[in-house]
Amino acid sequence: MTTLTAATPVPGGGLVAGQPARLSPPPPSGLSGADVVRIVRQRLVLILFLWGFFCILAAGFTWFMAKYFPKYEAHALIRVKSIQPANVLQPLERSTIRQQEVELLVQNQALIAKSPTVLTEALKDPAFKKTEFHKWTKEYPDEDPSDLLADILQVSPVRDSNFLRIRATWRNPNEVDDIVNIVVATYLRIVNKIQREHIRESRVQLDDEVARTKSLLNSKRKDIERLRSESAIWGAVQGGASEELLTLQALATELEVDALGRMSQWEQLKNLRAGDLPISAQLQAILQQDPVIIQLERALQDADAQLGLAEARYGKNHAFVKNARIARDSAAELAAEERSVKQLHYNQEQIDQAGRNWQEAQFQLLKLQERVEEAESEQRDKDAKYATYLRLIEELDLQRVQYEALLEQRNLVVMTLKREHAVQIDVPSHAVAPKRRSSPKWIVWMPAGAMLGLVASLGIALLIELADQTVRTPRDVSRVPVLGTIPTIDDDEIEIERVETASVDAPHSIVAEAFRTLRANLFFSAPAEQQGVIMVTSPSGGNGKTTIAANLGISIALSGRRVLLIDANFRRASMARIFPGLREAGLSNILI
Repeated sequence: MTTLTAATPVPGGGLVAGQPARLSPPPPSGLSGADVVRIVRQRLVLILFLWGFFCILAAGFTWFMAKYFPKYEAHALIRVKSIQPANVLQPLERSTIRQQEVELLVQNQALIAKSPTVLTEALKDPAFKKTEFHKWTKEYPDEDPSDLLADILQVSPVRDSNFLRIRATWRNPNEVDDIVNIVVATYLRIVNKIQREHIRESRVQLDDEVARTKSLLNSKRKDIERLRSESAIWGAVQGGASEELLTLQALATELEVDALGRMSQWEQLKNLRAGDLPISAQLQAILQQDPVIIQLERALQDADAQLGLAEARYGKNHAFVKNARIARDSAAELAAEERSVKQLHYNQEQIDQAGRNWQEAQFQLLKLQERVEEAESEQRDKDAKYATYLRLIEELDLQRVQYEALLEQRNLVVMTLKREHAVQIDVPSHAVAPKRRSSPKWIVWMPAGAMLGLVASLGIALLIELADQTVRTPRDVSRVPVLGTIPTIDDDEIEIERVETASVDAPHSIVAEAFRTLRANLFFSAPAEQQGVIMVTSPSGGNGKTTIAANLGISIALSGRRVLLIDANFRRASMARIFPGLREAGLSNILI
């Protein structure tokens, strides 16, 4: 099997074997470790030369930076406990806050410390204007000095703590610490100012709240005094319900019982007649004391006495006795009639009196109930006033407690404003002048430069190796793109007499199809105007140059193109053997 590689068109119109075609990129292939070792061995001198050059360049650059652009660093530590002021009543009290809140607080303060407000105020400091940095900012009129200060300043929280580190890097070691300390002092001053403004706002709000609470307190006191001035309140407070109400309620109860009795009596009497009523002892007593009846009874007694005397003197049948008996009967009839009339009149009077008594009891009960309702209404009014009084007392106590708490808060705010620090932020470590240069450092820059130089040297060597497309070894062939693979005739199922003309003798064979594939790939590998001349070559004889050239020429000719096949093998020309009838003169004769 023969593998055919692409060739790159040359300016003269030909194709040079072993060089990849420009329009057909090579397949991706990586370098193995053995390849890297081989490249390093082959280009060791170049690598060492480049490495030494880069080391010298790193040393020179480090010296240049150290002489003309040195950097000195100074830093200060700020401890952020809380932006709230310390408790003036308990200054040793520690506020307990969560770690997450501490980290958030420190991060917020880091943003404030590097804010344009702090940096602009720091630049206005008289001590800052004397520094070389302030003069250096004048060289950049288009730049904001606060931005230039922010470039050399770094503010970062210290991990797992409540510390804030402010670091500055500047070329003058005698003023870099002053820059840091000025920024720190400005930051503390602004933070204190902001917090004091918040405290003053709180004081104004507290003053308004104290005044409002005091006004409400005085109003409630007046209401309580007004209720106390009413004596009815104290009666309700001391005895619950008033004695008058209790008495009226008791009377109403008695009157209800009496009314029920009278109503029962009236219900019994109202359907009876006067004559149906029995003679009671009271009625008998009344009849016995009636003067008319007494007089009639005496007249009856006198008539009985005269009748007895007459009968005793004259006998029963005497006319005088009869007259006396008639007189006695008349007197008895008058007495009985008078007694009957009096009895009926009395019974009727009793019935009428029972009705009147029931009506009078109803009337008295209604009047008493009205008085009870009036007393109950007064009592309810007293109870409501008493409840209002108790509520005002409770509200007064609550208002007094609130008022005292507000007074205490206001006094605390006033005492806090009188303190020097309005926040719990201090500076445990101020910036000091650096004793040595922070950048560049020979111990850091030189090893880093040597490592980078070595990496760059190896990279350049590898790039040179990858850019070199020269085929020197069989391994280099793997970098060249393959246009086609021609199998041997042993792999073909169709018998081929001459492999040199298989494309025309056995057009359906695998070999002929492989040459047609090679022809198509060759056509697409480069534009048509760059395919005027195609050279087929190999490192030694017996590799199949003649077979490839003949079959490729036949395949191209079969596609309809005109093909000129030139045998440039001066030593072992074989085209005359493949194509009989050619002239005896060869390429050398034509060239001569």
